[in-house]
Amino acid sequence: MQKQAIGDQNLLNALTPRKETLTVSSNVATLTAPIGAVLQVIATAGSVTGPFSPIFAGTVATKQALVDRDAKTITFCTTDAVTECYVEYLEGFE
Repeated sequence: MQKQAIGDQNLLNALTPRKETLTVSSNVATLTAPIGAVLQVIATAGSVTGPFSPIFAGTVATKQALVDRDAKTITFCTTDAVTECYVEYLEGFE
């Protein structure tokens, strides 16, 4: 029974969006948990603010956020000069 309860809690954690406000340093924000799926990225401070489009490969352009699941990071375009962001995501597994 204990094993089932742990499994159920892991499932609930995976399906409950994590919400983090992060400091962006050198155009990179680091999340606290593994990334399963990114629901939204919003730049809250910097030269360019508002919603950004998550991308998972390639070169990041303005108003895009490059998600690196392995490193648990989000990288912004240098010219956007983002200094803080809000991210909602589903937790992945390591």
